[in-house]
Amino acid sequence: MLPKKILEVIKKHEERIYKDIPSDEIIVNLIVNEVLNDDEISQIWIYDDNECKNLVLIEILKKHEIKDFFIFCAALKNVNIKNVQELGALLENDANEAINSGGEPMMEVKDIGFDGKVLQISISEPNSSAAKYYLTIYNHIAVYWKKIAKVLEFDEKAISTIEEYYPLDCNRQCVKMLSDYHQLNISSFTKLKLVEALIAADLREEVVKCNLCKFVN
Repeated sequence: MLPKKILEVIKKHEERIYKDIPSDEIIVNLIVNEVLNDDEISQIWIYDDNECKNLVLIEILKKHEIKDFFIFCAALKNVNIKNVQELGALLENDANEAINSGGEPMMEVKDIGFDGKVLQISISEPNSSAAKYYLTIYNHIAVYWKKIAKVLEFDEKAISTIEEYYPLDCNRQCVKMLSDYHQLNISSFTKLKLVEALIAADLREEVVKCNLCKFVN
């Protein structure tokens, strides 16, 4: 797993990492350099959206050794896009400074309306992108994806289209539903919004299992 100091570097630049990186080119580079295994590759390719791929890629890299992070930085510097090259150099420099120079994330209490009541939850990084959590939660919520879709105001036609896209595969159906919603609501589909949707779908137990938040009341 990456050291805490490197995770802090990623956190510092995560918005640029998720939005600016051409995911397919970087993923191919990491495959060629034997950074990603087959299972990790399949976890990334399940997404169509570039930002979602980057989110999953970073979550995977966080579990790797530090040498793989620097291979990732080198891959960015080799892309023929100036701002991506600059990002690669910036990540590499900040990582080296952090290494040569190390708490739990801050929790916030939020109120959520549910069934005529107000629930209080304790949640870290409530404004982070919901897509950051798909990889760790979809296997817990996949069988309920239609309930969640209805909470997110998917109509029956949209739900049927998703079913036809990945027949008899609720895991992929769930991920596609979340990914489709994310593409339409990139800035507003936060971790807090995801938690609110799961609670509205009566999936409090799954929220706890996925460690998305804690219930205060």
